[in-house]
Amino acid sequence: VILGMGDSVYEKKLKELAQKSKKENKNFALHISLDPVLAKKIYASSDIYLMPSLFEPCGLGQMIAMRYGTVPLVRATGGLKETVQNFDEKTGTGDGIVFTEFSQADFLNAVKRSLALFRDKKTWSKVVANCFKADFSWGEEAKIYTLAYESLFKKKAAKPKKSPGKGKEEKSTRNNKNKREG
Repeated sequence: VILGMGDSVYEKKLKELAQKSKKENKNFALHISLDPVLAKKIYASSDIYLMPSLFEPCGLGQMIAMRYGTVPLVRATGGLKETVQNFDEKTGTGDGIVFTEFSQADFLNAVKRSLALFRDKKTWSKVVANCFKADFSWGEEAKIYTLAYESLFKKKAAKPKKSPGKGKEEKSTRNNKNKREG
């Protein structure tokens, strides 16, 4: 299932593929549109979410996919690189499949790796469980910022204060000077 909009060259090729697949009774659906209701249904019913972006300043799709337990397959760029951790079969850590080069070969290798992991149900369950554990809320970040601000106030409070007399003397000298000049 493909939903979205993009380069007209790819849209045209995908439309041709959709027509060919329909004639051959293959499972392929193409929706060249932005439809949030359909998108939620696709997220919820998919096993893998493909996001092979050339660039992606933030990207919400991969985070939404993980909330539904759909494993994101992304290219390491921008926000995708920051939010999806490549699954490591040795340690069982990571919540997606990440590839680096913007090339057909690297993308195809990532798809093949995803399918191999998918066939191993125990491993795939671990990847999906890791997706559900991903936390993109501000809860932890807010705690870090709070500690940083508190430490700044503590440092400010710890600075030695000026002697009260000195400040008053300077003020009174200025006031006296102003009175004499006036």
